[in-house]
Amino acid sequence: MNETVSGHIIRRSTSESTPWWPEPTLPPTGTPNVVVVLLDDTGFAHLGCYGGLVDTPNYDRLAERGLRYTNFHT
Repeated sequence: MNETVSGHIIRRSTSESTPWWPEPTLPPTGTPNVVVVLLDDTGFAHLGCYGGLVDTPNYDRLAERGLRYTNFHT
């Protein structure tokens, strides 16, 4: 049993089939990197970048280089 999809052959096993993946979509050159971190039920005391006691070095580094919202509600 062979099935052809987009010009590629699917057979009974993966070893007999032809692997194929579409080309990844790349952003235009110069597009900024955006990271959105959305946490539920988190207060200022939970993250070090807001003066909290919990050690959050990765969040702290991101916060040092980016924009921080202090009054965001979902």
